[in-house]
Amino acid sequence: MSTAYDVAIIGGGVMGCAAAFFLKSAGVDRICVIEPDPTYARAATPVATGGCRRLFALPENIRMSQFSIGFFKDFARHVAVDGHAPDVQWRSGATSSSPGPCTQRCPGRLDNFYVACGFSGHGLMHAPAVGRALAELVVNGRFETLDLSRMGYQRVLDGKPYREKGIL
Repeated sequence: MSTAYDVAIIGGGVMGCAAAFFLKSAGVDRICVIEPDPTYARAATPVATGGCRRLFALPENIRMSQFSIGFFKDFARHVAVDGHAPDVQWRSGATSSSPGPCTQRCPGRLDNFYVACGFSGHGLMHAPAVGRALAELVVNGRFETLDLSRMGYQRVLDGKPYREKGIL
């Protein structure tokens, strides 16, 4: 087991695992996912999952949903190892919750510390898109496929919420 890593991810729920998946796909070899519950039975994702839908008004949320729904529909192909993939029990449907997401680095404080949190029930739905965006940010220093700048940490420091009006 290696003790030197290029990226350490704190939290092995759906956001952390998605980030690790896309970082590995982008060529980052040494990734450590730190999850205190190795069974994942009490990790954030299995106890607080939401649903997937396209009922949003803000362009980032719409594009994240579009990418993530396609990713989940073909989940087994993306993550299969030796022909075996976990059954994520993908089903069409929807739930409702209120997001206040934050995705980006912490400017001027910890420049190599990246945050993806506050998605409420939308974490499961947006995890593939957020994981891909974080991988782009870490590897290339910028968002490439989907600009999530409006969800940046600076808006939290400035007290500017990210308001999604397409859901209640």
